[in-house]
Amino acid sequence: MIETLPILDILKEPLYNLAKNTKDEIVHLAKNELANYLISSAKKYGKTKTFLYRYERIEFYDAYYPIKVRDSNNNIALDNINNLFKISQYCSIIGSAGSGKSMLTKHFFLNSLKNKDAIPLIIELRNLNKFNGTITEYIHS
Repeated sequence: MIETLPILDILKEPLYNLAKNTKDEIVHLAKNELANYLISSAKKYGKTKTFLYRYERIEFYDAYYPIKVRDSNNNIALDNINNLFKISQYCSIIGSAGSGKSMLTKHFFLNSLKNKDAIPLIIELRNLNKFNGTITEYIHS
């Protein structure tokens, strides 16, 4: 499993200082829920099922095949989220079914944790249809 606690140690003080003048919910999130989110998400995305291993979860990087992302000008952004966001802070990953969009997103998440680059958030929009509320409420929840 990817270590998530060192990034929390590094970020705890800046997050606390940022949050001390905000609502109690944000302080609670920075102290408790963020750690829970990162740990549970690292466990969730650290193992995966594949076409060949439908009934058992295997280590993510045993199944991941690196792909390259190109922007609308055909520039290669490689497979590192930081390189991708150097081109633009907004991106849409578009591809046909089975092209690796979800795997790439999981790689970005796990790689950000490993490199301690950022605190990644994955919001799975496929669950939005089951949610009783707006997209903003779904993202917040």
